[in-house]
Amino acid sequence: MTTRSRRTLLAVGCALVLSACGGTGSDAAGGDSGTTGATPPEGATEASFISLDALDDEVQSAIADAAERFGVPEAEVAVAGALDVVWADGSLGCPDDDMLSTQALVDGYLLTLEVEGRRLAYHGEDGLPPFLCER
Repeated sequence: MTTRSRRTLLAVGCALVLSACGGTGSDAAGGDSGTTGATPPEGATEASFISLDALDDEVQSAIADAAERFGVPEAEVAVAGALDVVWADGSLGCPDDDMLSTQALVDGYLLTLEVEGRRLAYHGEDGLPPFLCER
């Protein structure tokens, strides 16, 4: 076995150990794109960290919405985290007692924004714009 093969095997082994222990210590801001081990939010079955670049349009949509709601410039809205999520059902983790949701897993995402010291959770389904979950 070559030195390069040993290093590759060691790197893969370390990655497996870290993921089995609940992650790599990265924050939810998406530092390690695709790294599993993120704690799934309420209403989700799986979650992993995701790069903000992968959700550029969705992030811009959420920032614009938050800025309008709070009456602040978009520059004052910070992205605190981004997760790739498998939602447990069609409510995307934000059930409404007056509505029925599909009872199937839904691939989506969770964006956490911060405005004026408040954290906002924007839930979304892959390919669709996010919405503010005010639960």
